[in-house]
Amino acid sequence: MPQVAVITGANGLIGQATCRRLGQSGYQAVGIDIGADGAGNWPHYRCDLADLTQMAATLERIEREHGLIRVLFNNAGIYHPEKDYLDVPPEQYDATLAVNLRVPFFRRTMGRQAIDRRGTAGRDRQHRVDGRTQRQHRGRVRRLEGGGD
Repeated sequence: MPQVAVITGANGLIGQATCRRLGQSGYQAVGIDIGADGAGNWPHYRCDLADLTQMAATLERIEREHGLIRVLFNNAGIYHPEKDYLDVPPEQYDATLAVNLRVPFFRRTMGRQAIDRRGTAGRDRQHRVDGRTQRQHRGRVRRLEGGGD
């Protein structure tokens, strides 16, 4: 049985490329995105990650249906290029912070707590919690897809 890799923001270009690459590397890629439909041929779970209760329930469901999550790829993020930063209303700013800062922090915390509950920390080095930002992933995904930096 392949190891499970969960990718947030799986419907975006970086998320799709990551799902494809992890699938090619032998993982069972599982995508999470706020979009109702998945963008690829991997299992898709709709989830508003800003809702921490919904996020926890989605992750528990993935583990029940696919097995132990071995890779956590925090890729979900919000970016509003159509607005000048001087025109961003407080509600949009708060939503951006909730997804871009809060979600990765609590996703990593939930993943680490799950590892600790299973008693696998330290003995099992196959767990990975990736806390990089989308910006840090962009160059990496281009290299994975055969492009340059």
